[in-house]
Amino acid sequence: MTINYSNLFLETEEYLKMNIVFKSCYGYTITKKVDELTQKEKNYIIQNNFYPIDYIGNLEKNKYHGDGFIFENGNLTCYSQFQMGRKSGITFDYQDEIIIYSGTYEDGRRSGFGQLYELDLEKNRFLVYDGLFHNDKFHGQGVLYSKNHIFKGAFFQDKLNGYARIYDKTTNNVLYQGNIVDNRIEGFGENYIYDNEGYVHMFYRGLFINGVWEDSNGYLEKNDCIYKGQFTKGTFVHGQQYMFGKLVYSGDFTSSFQYEGNGSLIEHEKGTIYVGEFKSGMKDGTGVLMIWDSMEVVYEGEFEKNHMKLSSNDYLQTEYELKKMMELNEEDEESLAQLAKKLKKKDIHQFMTEKDLPIHKQKNKKELLESIRQFDWMDKLVTKNSQRSLVKLKKDYMVQYYKHKTKENGRQLHKKTKLEIVNLLKKQHEEMSKQEEQEYDFFGHEIQTPVLGCDGQIYDLESMKKLEEMEMKPTIFNGIPLTHYYTYEQIQNDPEKKECFKNYSVYH
Repeated sequence: MTINYSNLFLETEEYLKMNIVFKSCYGYTITKKVDELTQKEKNYIIQNNFYPIDYIGNLEKNKYHGDGFIFENGNLTCYSQFQMGRKSGITFDYQDEIIIYSGTYEDGRRSGFGQLYELDLEKNRFLVYDGLFHNDKFHGQGVLYSKNHIFKGAFFQDKLNGYARIYDKTTNNVLYQGNIVDNRIEGFGENYIYDNEGYVHMFYRGLFINGVWEDSNGYLEKNDCIYKGQFTKGTFVHGQQYMFGKLVYSGDFTSSFQYEGNGSLIEHEKGTIYVGEFKSGMKDGTGVLMIWDSMEVVYEGEFEKNHMKLSSNDYLQTEYELKKMMELNEEDEESLAQLAKKLKKKDIHQFMTEKDLPIHKQKNKKELLESIRQFDWMDKLVTKNSQRSLVKLKKDYMVQYYKHKTKENGRQLHKKTKLEIVNLLKKQHEEMSKQEEQEYDFFGHEIQTPVLGCDGQIYDLESMKKLEEMEMKPTIFNGIPLTHYYTYEQIQNDPEKKECFKNYSVYH
């Protein structure tokens, strides 16, 4: 492809003073002022698509010097402020009529600030580097663009060194920030890993060796968990796991963050701690189960898939077996019968009492286990919207569950379908949940005297007084402290604020 350079022969005063260097039809080089070209020479250059031109610009001692343009095969390849034959100062390099470098040269080499581009097969231009050069190499602060990533930092002889950031080119999300040695992630840094929706899925802070997590005291956030400890070859192998700010586990891990080997598991909901062996994330092998507060030993012996191999009928062991039954959703009658043989009736009664389940003392152990199972299925349907089929649910147990939860006689329930009973319970559960939300404020105080905080939330007057006594004034916006509030009597003429009190019966 060639360029129509007819405008090069516009007879401007500045242009006419320039020199033109071209090859004649006989192959020898001609140098003369532009305004000295004969019409025959102009026609010859144009008719040959400007292939004869080597240079148009200023000369000194027959060397390019000052503003000038270099041509190859009829195409403009460079504009520069030459100095004794070498590119110098502001320069533009061209390829296929497109600028592929714009910046400065010094003594014929790229030095100073510049921008380097590449062309694809369709001659689309892409920025490769934007920053400082020295002796034709990336050197100094700059930004390097690859196919998938963006690298920002300081370069030394074409290689990234020191503190830098790496971005995903498509999303512009930070993937890494920290130390880099010769284009290699090395030393202390932070690594961000994103999910498909662009949110941070994992965050690592610690040391790297050759781009891989390698730290005896590293830090990782993954979903709602925090891991602190030993990272080897990019894998967390030993340390502590925290969930919602609480220590949950300390010990060995697999590459997929499962508990494996020896460790200690704190089960906050159960109030117990387990110290022993793990396999595939579960208590499995020799271990000790203790009560967390008192460190009283509940069971010492063998565990299998999170459950104790029963050697006695202690209540806590019974509790584990019943919770295992509920977790696994076992449905076959044989497993229920086997479990009934292992457990004591008094322990089953104690479990049902603690779980607030209705007890029929005349029922045998298997019947009690069946009621626990049925009530658990009902509870999951109502409170967790599980997808369990209604086929396995027995209507008699559903009626018992309804009467126990609602404190109603439920005489008309036998006329209703199973689905209708479930829907009634779900509706009641939603109403009770809303009511519970309105009973306590953010600070845990029961709302007995509602006041409206300047953040638009309802608090109990006692909470505001406590904040004032403790001289705590959390700022909400524009410097207004939360302790600035309104009573119901103060907002009678403000319908919008009055609406905030609508759910509190004390004002109805």
